[in-house]
Amino acid sequence: FNKEGGRRSLTEGSGSREIAQEPPVAKTTAPLVARGFLEGLCSFVEEVVNDNGIIYFKNKTMKGVNVNMQNKKQKGITLIALIITIVILLIIATVTIDVAIDGKLFDTAKDAVDKTNDRVSQAQAEIDEIMSEWEKLEGSGTGGEIPDTTPPEGEIIINKVTKESISITVKARDLESGLAESGTFAYYLNSENTARENSIRNTYTYINLEQNTEYEIRVKIKDTAGNEKEVITTAKTEEGIVTAAVIDQNPTLYYGKEVENYGVIYDDTEGESNKWRIFYADEDNIYLITDDYIHYNYVPESANYTLDRNTDYQLDFSDVYQDYTGAVDIDSTLGNKWLSAYWPSNQPSTYTHIRTVAYMLDTEIWNPIYKNDYAEYAIGGPTIEMFCASYKDTHKSNYIEYKGSSQGYEVRWNGDSSYDREIEDLTVDVFNSIYINSSASKALGMWLASPSSVDPNCVMCVFFGGYASYYSPTRNFEFYLV
Repeated sequence: FNKEGGRRSLTEGSGSREIAQEPPVAKTTAPLVARGFLEGLCSFVEEVVNDNGIIYFKNKTMKGVNVNMQNKKQKGITLIALIITIVILLIIATVTIDVAIDGKLFDTAKDAVDKTNDRVSQAQAEIDEIMSEWEKLEGSGTGGEIPDTTPPEGEIIINKVTKESISITVKARDLESGLAESGTFAYYLNSENTARENSIRNTYTYINLEQNTEYEIRVKIKDTAGNEKEVITTAKTEEGIVTAAVIDQNPTLYYGKEVENYGVIYDDTEGESNKWRIFYADEDNIYLITDDYIHYNYVPESANYTLDRNTDYQLDFSDVYQDYTGAVDIDSTLGNKWLSAYWPSNQPSTYTHIRTVAYMLDTEIWNPIYKNDYAEYAIGGPTIEMFCASYKDTHKSNYIEYKGSSQGYEVRWNGDSSYDREIEDLTVDVFNSIYINSSASKALGMWLASPSSVDPNCVMCVFFGGYASYYSPTRNFEFYLV
């Protein structure tokens, strides 16, 4: 080969011919190293002889290797093939490197690496932030868990309603920490602050309810994390007849409730009316009381006298007691039942206070005005024994006790060592004011049909300020009828 003018000459036998061949031209300039190698290779090759299709080199030495030109069948073709292969690979490599450089392949790769590094740095920052939050959770005692702040879900299903009970089922779930394993459900009624029951059971029956009454059913549901959810619904008990035994078993439920079918006392003067409310019940009888003071027009006369009228509601016994002799004028049924600590042993008594009580307990004058087919009798007010019995039913831990003597009655709070003529701090306006009305706009208090031991002329009474005390029957007081 030679490289003059880019042309090659090939010697074949004794003749020769020239073959025009343009050297491979790359679109870009190859590196100098590759070009120098090719020039050296061309200088090394002097002549190629084609002998029976075998191409071989004349006697030459390459890199210290003696090439036997006569051994053309063993070595010739292998070496030239190797050289051609190397040349082709170098040309390809040269073009590839040149394209990579001019095409900014390395710049693109560098940009990709930079972007990858940036994303890795960003991801690492996010991981660091998550790990920091994790460490805070571990330090807060939650064990690395995300706290549950979502309350559970639930609803109340009314299963059964009777005259005195309401049965319910609570459907509840919590998708995070789960429902609590104890005290899951707390059952309330109306505005109660203390749960009637705390239980893991989701069923409950409210009992001893008032008939024909609507109730607000409230249930608090708790999950394991301590979150609470209150669910509320309403239900109304069935209508029915209330018996004395039912009331006797549930006094705090029924005392003070209005009785609608007994009758109403109308106030002619002010256009107002009194209602009858449940005052007390034993196993056999229900005792009703008016829910306010009685107007003068509705208070009966005795055989010969009328009550002394100060105002329409402030009355005294100045004259009416004179129509009564004393204890003997009191019906034995009432005397034995409601004056049991005084009446049986004091038949001869003719004191003013017992004569006044005889007027209050005279069913013959009170019945025509207030008794109807539902009642056995009507009287002018409760005795101290009836008052204490009712008050004890509704105040189990702090109630009033009484003691009778030949002079009359004394009272004390349960647990006190001695009795006294009066006590204070009775609750007022409770159970629709059946015990004490805190308003003194009509009268100062209510007469009790019992003699006081303080003085033969004093009758028991309760004051608007919360006192169980005594008063002269000639002073202005009023009646709550029974």
